[in-house]
Amino acid sequence: MRRSSHAEYVTVPANQLAPRPAAVPWEVAGSLFVAGATAYAAVRAVRLQPGDTVAIAGAVGGVGSIVVPGGGYVAMAVEDLKVPRDRVDTITDFGAVERYGVLSAGGADAATAAVVAELADLVAQGELEVPIAGVFALDDVRDAYQELEMRHTRGKLVLRP
Repeated sequence: MRRSSHAEYVTVPANQLAPRPAAVPWEVAGSLFVAGATAYAAVRAVRLQPGDTVAIAGAVGGVGSIVVPGGGYVAMAVEDLKVPRDRVDTITDFGAVERYGVLSAGGADAATAAVVAELADLVAQGELEVPIAGVFALDDVRDAYQELEMRHTRGKLVLRP
């Protein structure tokens, strides 16, 4: 799948489309593909079960605010906390993937219309929240990047055509 996150118009194959439930705002629906699919893949990779305890590092950006283990904490998880390597996932610390043999499941591992539809249904049912840090007109993309560079956002920055 190709990303067209800065375009006013895109052509999308029908098999990559998912319906937007009426209860899901456009800004949230538009955020589900990259951030939602990445979070979904990470959670699925470590096989979370009800009652499991989860530690998430770097959970402030678009993906992390949904749920994604970040880089820099892999050594602590494996060495200090003795977390089994097949229960640690990172989408940023590729050196740790090689060094410790941990997982690196991200968006490409769950980038399907079916996953997006499942996530949208969870949002519509009130079981999943996708924080939106700001909405910018497409013409104001530079302002959105300036906001992103300040690193004070919690959630997704959305461009609206």
